[in-house]
Amino acid sequence: MSTYLSIELRRVWRNRMYLLFTVGFPVVIYLVFSHVGVTNGRIAGTTGNAYSMVSMAAFGAVSAALFIGTRIAVERRIGWARQLRLTALSGRDYLTVKVVVAMLTTLPTIGLVFLAGALTNGVTLPALRWVELVLLLVIGILPFAALGVALGYLVGGDAAQPVITAVYMTLSLLGGLWFPASLMPSVMRAVAQVLPTYRYAELGWRTLAGEAPDIQGIGILAYWGLLFAVAALILYRRAGRRLTA
Repeated sequence: MSTYLSIELRRVWRNRMYLLFTVGFPVVIYLVFSHVGVTNGRIAGTTGNAYSMVSMAAFGAVSAALFIGTRIAVERRIGWARQLRLTALSGRDYLTVKVVVAMLTTLPTIGLVFLAGALTNGVTLPALRWVELVLLLVIGILPFAALGVALGYLVGGDAAQPVITAVYMTLSLLGGLWFPASLMPSVMRAVAQVLPTYRYAELGWRTLAGEAPDIQGIGILAYWGLLFAVAALILYRRAGRRLTA
């Protein structure tokens, strides 16, 4: 499994489209938003620049995690997924590697957005707070890694990219990652608070304000994570039955 994990990570790092859209794009959006007054002042107990920094880091991390679905869809289309099922790699190890890769590939996005916040917008935090933010955002991405796997087995190779892009853009917009939920109409604000994207970014927002994670928020995020994990497992097994039929 470790060999397969190493191969998968190298394939991701060599993908220029991944680097452009899941690493570079969130940094650009953060720099634009933080200089046009979208998040000026104080929000949720912290500065607007710090708040939007975490929002864009979460946006990029969600994009990176869901990106694994595109790779799975392509592997299915070209027959690579079928070949892997013929090796000694178990289904459990295969899915574990995909989830771990999805988690690890969030690190460049999170790191670069945080670096942009510190160097260009003067975001200053204690060293331990930076570490807490990174750990929370990496661990909290698990539900989206499961969603990425599920989408990879739900849609075909040609449709995967547009479908996954639509999913993460919609979840990000409605979940308050582009604009603070506090600026939304009441109905949209209520919708945002039950979405996994809002509760995921909330882990970072509350950390910025020196607050502990919200128990209800963790419960909602865990619920979505379980739902996505079950869907991923069902779709993976269904794909396996089709290959052996």
